[in-house]
Amino acid sequence: MTRFGGQAEQVVVPENQVHQKPERLSFEEAATLPVNYLTAWVLIVVMGGLRKDESVLIHNSGGGMGLAQLDVASHIGATTFGTSSPGKHDFLADRGLNHAIDYRSSDWLPQLMDLTDDRGVELITDPLGGKHWKKSYKALRATGRLGMFGISTASTGSSGSISTTLSLLKSLIGMPFYHPLPLLNKNLGVYGVNLGHLWNEGDKASVWMKEILTGAEEGWINPHVDTTFSFADAGEAHRYIEERKNIGKVILVP
Repeated sequence: MTRFGGQAEQVVVPENQVHQKPERLSFEEAATLPVNYLTAWVLIVVMGGLRKDESVLIHNSGGGMGLAQLDVASHIGATTFGTSSPGKHDFLADRGLNHAIDYRSSDWLPQLMDLTDDRGVELITDPLGGKHWKKSYKALRATGRLGMFGISTASTGSSGSISTTLSLLKSLIGMPFYHPLPLLNKNLGVYGVNLGHLWNEGDKASVWMKEILTGAEEGWINPHVDTTFSFADAGEAHRYIEERKNIGKVILVP
C-alpha cells in the first residue's frame, strides 16, 4: 500500500512505463518498485542530490518508503540516520542503517544533533508534514536540503471523518512558509515530491526505473514485504499501517 497524506493511494502506471519483473524478486516485492523505489529515487538522487560524503536523515525509516530510501542512500555510500521505534532498530542495523534514532522515548532532534556534533545533516526526507517540517529544517547543515513528500500527521481516523478533517487542518496551520532570503542566507533548499503528478514525465520515469531495475538485478535494491492483506481486508491493512506495526511494505493481493 502506498500512502500519501496518510491515505492509501492507487497509482496507475502508463503502458509505456511497464518493465519486466526482475527474476530475483517475487511479484509482491516487485510491486514496491514503481511507487516506493521510484519515489525514493526522486527524493534521494534526482532532487536530493545525495553524495557519498554527505549524510541523510530518513524519517519513518522502518516503513516501506523508509527502507527504499535506505537502500538507495546506502548504495551511494552516504552516512544514514533514521527515526523509528526501538523494536525496529536491530532490523534496520542489519539493513545497513548507520544510526537509529528512537523518536518515541524522546525528541529526535537533540539526538540527531548530538550524533552529528551539532552540525546536522545535508539531506532530510520528511513525510510527516505540519510543524515537523519546521523541526526538520532546523536540523539541516549548510548546503542542506529538505525533501517533503507527504502529510502523515493527518492520517488519524477514517477518510472524511471529523477527526481526520481536524487533524488535516491542524497540520496545514502548522506548515512553514519558506522565504527566499533566509534560504539564500543559510544556503539551504526545500523541495517537494509527489509521484502522482509525474506521470506526464514518462521519459524521465523510464530512465529512473531502469536504474532501479538494475539495482534490483545487482542486489543492492532489496524490497521487504512485511505482510499481505486481501482486498476484502483493506481496512485491516490501513489499521495495521496506522498503528505502525509494519517493517517494510504492506501489499494488497486478490
